[in-house]
Amino acid sequence: MMTGKRFSEEDEGEKEKISSEFRELVVEILELSAADNPADFLPALRWYDYKGYIKRAKRVGEKMDSLLQGFLDEHRANRGRMEFKNTMIAHLLDSQEKEPHYYNDVTIKGLILMMVIGGTDTSALTVEWAMSNLLNHPQVFETTRQNIDAHMEPSSSSSNRRLLKEDDQVNMDYLNNVVSETLRLCPVAPLMVPHFSSSDCVIGGFDIPRDTIVLVNLWAIHRDPSVWDDPTSFKPERFERRDQLGQYSSKMMPFGLGRRVCPGLGLGRRVCHVRWLPNCSSEDSRICRLFFKI
Repeated sequence: MMTGKRFSEEDEGEKEKISSEFRELVVEILELSAADNPADFLPALRWYDYKGYIKRAKRVGEKMDSLLQGFLDEHRANRGRMEFKNTMIAHLLDSQEKEPHYYNDVTIKGLILMMVIGGTDTSALTVEWAMSNLLNHPQVFETTRQNIDAHMEPSSSSSNRRLLKEDDQVNMDYLNNVVSETLRLCPVAPLMVPHFSSSDCVIGGFDIPRDTIVLVNLWAIHRDPSVWDDPTSFKPERFERRDQLGQYSSKMMPFGLGRRVCPGLGLGRRVCHVRWLPNCSSEDSRICRLFFKI
């Protein structure tokens, strides 16, 4: 989607080298983002780079910058070729020609990195939680499978079951409910992305000074018994009650709310749908059960 290439462990030659480096950098960035850095609480330690955190972060940043710059240069050298036409980088380079003062290389690489880091681990973890919940709730799993299989039935002009398309997800109400319930019960960012207060403010009766890190306890909000009926149970059908959707809308915030909402909200849900479909169809559900040993 971003580069026009598919990276996997089966790549060979130069592509295997780039694929391996790309995966290793993404893993290391995710590890660094979750690493415990005492300097966050004792700023004086930053002068000594305690545990070499800053040095390691700079090294990874330089390697990722070099790799992303290579993707940009490759697209510039292959403009017009079909495999490089409809990619995120190609569209950003088109925008660069129209607004070079804004869409410089640094901005483009930042947007790509945001998509890679924000959409890699989060999607994978959501899919794992979804399959874990489904396999621990056989009746929900069966209903989900039936909802998917109903859209794979052969048409009147063909005896073969058709492949699902991305557009089908709009009509899969129960699968959409499973997505929502998974994001509610098992948010991949239970404290959301840290925010900074831009000015002195009051939150929940507490005075918050300017430039203070603010964390939102999404885990508690999504399990608030005053809002959710039986909040610790996995019940996709709770989202079938249209009369309560308005009440849920202000409490259901796996991607955040307002101006700071995650820009990948729509894409994230679509990715989850696409990655779940093969595991929930009748042909692959048995394999999936064996994989999870349930």
